[in-house]
Amino acid sequence: MKHCSPSVRSTKKESTDPAVFDFLANFVEKGDIAVFSSNESAGDAIIDNPENKVGDQITMTAVSNIFIGVFMGWIKGSVDFENTDLDKLNYISKDQELTVTVTEENKGEYYAVFKSRDISKEGLYCMVRNKYSGNCFGLKGNKELTLSVDQRYFMNSVELVPEIKAHSLPATVIKIIGTYDGVGGLTEAEYQSQGYSSKDIGGSSSATSAPRFIKVEQYSTDSYLTYAEGSGYTGYWVDFHADSIKSREELIGEVYHPWTGNASEITNRHQWEILPLTEEYMDKYYFGAQPSAKTKKDGKYYTTMYTAFPYKCMDGVKAYIADKMMGQGRVHIKEIESGIVPANTAVLLECNGTDAKENRLIPLHYDVDPIEGDNLLKGEIWLNDESGNPDNYRTRFDSETMRVLSDKQAAFLNKNNNDTANGDTLLTYIANNTCYLDLSGEESTTSIYTWTTDDDDSTLLGDANGDKSVDISDVLLTVDEILGKRKGIFIFKNADMNFDNRIDISDVLLIVNLILGK
Repeated sequence: MKHCSPSVRSTKKESTDPAVFDFLANFVEKGDIAVFSSNESAGDAIIDNPENKVGDQITMTAVSNIFIGVFMGWIKGSVDFENTDLDKLNYISKDQELTVTVTEENKGEYYAVFKSRDISKEGLYCMVRNKYSGNCFGLKGNKELTLSVDQRYFMNSVELVPEIKAHSLPATVIKIIGTYDGVGGLTEAEYQSQGYSSKDIGGSSSATSAPRFIKVEQYSTDSYLTYAEGSGYTGYWVDFHADSIKSREELIGEVYHPWTGNASEITNRHQWEILPLTEEYMDKYYFGAQPSAKTKKDGKYYTTMYTAFPYKCMDGVKAYIADKMMGQGRVHIKEIESGIVPANTAVLLECNGTDAKENRLIPLHYDVDPIEGDNLLKGEIWLNDESGNPDNYRTRFDSETMRVLSDKQAAFLNKNNNDTANGDTLLTYIANNTCYLDLSGEESTTSIYTWTTDDDDSTLLGDANGDKSVDISDVLLTVDEILGKRKGIFIFKNADMNFDNRIDISDVLLIVNLILGK
């Protein structure tokens, strides 16, 4: 990543040193506070007023090389960075921007400390956003397009999703792996998502050509070109937006498909921004969960998620598996106390609100051990296959053995969520990257399942009088409670069917529906 600014000060003196991005910065007059990078290949240190004096307010900024550098924090004074455990340094701040007023006590040399990343092994999780349209690159499947053989994988598996939706879709979480080229880009690169790789679908102008790696070339300080070269063919990935092929995705709406081909002129349609999904950048770029406003219980919002990558829950988000049945219409959920969800683990997420930015999830670059014990939640990821039969790569919804999380209430129901983009029709398949409650091992089932973290098996929704059954007597008792005529035992937590901490006619109707199997 290149920066040309007199505010960049390098510790190197020779212009021929490859670690020096702007050696002329050494000749800037030194202020009372000066900034340096601990590793100039991994990142730069910038100061807005290099000639500062006591009394001035200054801002120091750490800028990582996103492919090979990880910003750790700021320290005052130098240490032997090569032989020091950078995780154990006492950092003044871990924010990339550090603003201070210069005093006699704090003046001196400050270092932005960077750790190197081996992107050829670790990779980098990010979103890839087109500079022209704002659409984000995603690897997923689509059953609606029938294209020529040599384009099928590219067009059917690669989609461009509007950014407003992309922040909550695991398919747009891209892991880039490649070899750093020394000048801001990658060679022998691939984009991975959903357990699938771009080398299987991109860079080939013919169905008979072997899959090959792509290149990620830095075009400017904030944009990149993605392409692959063949014999006389350079396949640039381009977003023509409204001019491109588009299709309809269940629960998402219209999505576009990129184009690949030679380019006589590079425009912003060819340029892609790489948005790192790491803790270092999480306040600026994010991926998170986005529940329905109606799937709410005890002040929290819920959604399900299933991803091919492990992630860490942030912002107080909690992840649960469903480990056992608790009687009529209830399932027990158990929190993953570490807050770290392994890859390919179906979970129910407890969230703060309905905006993905409130419920951030950080993809992890290391493997996580699977969760021990049974999980009654099963997840879904689908990508197209060559047969053309959607049942080969999707899970068809079965109302007898499956329950899916409703987008209308905090419960698992025996009918799939409505696809409002397609006229409120019921979905045929389990939605991508979501989960369902698997009842295939249960002898008897009900139409609706709620969840509880309580191990007390005495809780039974609808059982207002506590006799271990739900019938008309519970309806009448709840009506009496509303009218102030109740006598005898009344169990509030059983009668509060919609979890709004009050008893009213909506609870009565839900008990009636439960009795009627609705």
